[in-house]
Amino acid sequence: MNSSINTTATPEGLFYYEEYQILLCLACHAGIRPGDASSTHLRNVHQWKGEKFKAAQSYISMLQLRDPHTVDLPPNG
Repeated sequence: MNSSINTTATPEGLFYYEEYQILLCLACHAGIRPGDASSTHLRNVHQWKGEKFKAAQSYISMLQLRDPHTVDLPPNG
């Protein structure tokens, strides 16, 4: 992870799982794909707008993201 990213400033409702470089939406338990998917998800699913949306997009733009649907995750247990 980029050392300049402040994980304590993660927007409420999102979780960056650094080890796997995936972004999770805590509100609906969805993995958010890289690219335009974050904007689409936050605007269309949760109706984020204004400063909350801008702050989230600014934070997300600093992350190194992988597709949560294709990344190898540890086995359940």
